[in-house]
Amino acid sequence: MNQDQHLFYRLPWVDPIDKKPLTPRILQQDPDGRPLYGALVTQDGKRGYPIVAGIVMGTPELAEQHWKWLKLMALELPSGAGNFQPTQTVDSFGFEWKWDSEPRTDVDLAWRVASRYKLDRSYYAGKLTLDAGSGAGDQSRWLLESKTSGVVSVDLSEAIDVVKQKLGHHRNWVGIRGDLTRLPLADEIFDFVYCEGVIQHTHDSRLAVNELCRVLRKGGSISATHYGYQAPPGSGLKPIARRLIDRLFFHNRRERLSKWDRDKLFLHCGVIARRAHQPIIGPILRKVGYAVYNPRMPTFKTTWSCTYDAFGTHSYQREISGEAFRRLFAESPFGKMKIEFEEGNVLLLHKMGSATTINQSS
Repeated sequence: MNQDQHLFYRLPWVDPIDKKPLTPRILQQDPDGRPLYGALVTQDGKRGYPIVAGIVMGTPELAEQHWKWLKLMALELPSGAGNFQPTQTVDSFGFEWKWDSEPRTDVDLAWRVASRYKLDRSYYAGKLTLDAGSGAGDQSRWLLESKTSGVVSVDLSEAIDVVKQKLGHHRNWVGIRGDLTRLPLADEIFDFVYCEGVIQHTHDSRLAVNELCRVLRKGGSISATHYGYQAPPGSGLKPIARRLIDRLFFHNRRERLSKWDRDKLFLHCGVIARRAHQPIIGPILRKVGYAVYNPRMPTFKTTWSCTYDAFGTHSYQREISGEAFRRLFAESPFGKMKIEFEEGNVLLLHKMGSATTINQSS
């Protein structure tokens, strides 16, 4: 493998429908060797997935949206069965991260990507890393700056364009707009998979976990989170009050607000965020969770963005127990996963071996 090549050419691409190899056909690239326009072409040479403005369009729906590029190359649209998540289900994330394109502070990134898992930055050096659900791309940038051998950022929403603006000049970065449950990448290629705050927004948590385990190599690790049920608060007046507050300010409120028009909801969250940064009432709103405030990202804009994220209009948002989340990895058909760190629904896991290896040794 030529390490001087752009990362794009070092990746083994496959059709997300049937996992058969895809071959790059590039029309234009930049002076650093980054493909700008072209396609990933199926084995029969007839169909393809477009590469548009440096981003791989990795689902049949996205290929159809950019069909003119395929037509220019005398290619047809991908065909075959496949349960892909529609892009409209994540439109709110594209809107959010385009508006708040620099949400993370250095302190938050160091905690979010490393220290919460008892890791330090040197851990990522030399590792080919997948940022699965990259959002605004701050984590991808942090990982690249940690001397990884490369970072592949995947997001189904238009937020991938924000990541490209930050990292498109890096020879060791590739952006894919695609579905985490059907990645256009071959088995066991990543040394590390980072997936924080995303799985619960896919159309199927089990499919997402299986796919992330599939692309993780033997000996690699994955950090992943999932929205989870809070532990039962016990009995007595105080726990009952906590249950009532949780029901009032989270479950019922989200069910109500998620039905609002996006612009109306966005404005509402901005008003709440503004109040959360005022004296007296602000600490109360933050304490009860009416506004989503993060002390590692203490700006008004980020509080606005986080509040909108929590009560937004995205199609999928699930909670599962910590036990159920662990079980998804334990039951993955793509290798035995060993838990290295666990805190509620925050996991760091190590892939002990491929499914074939396990079957042969059992």
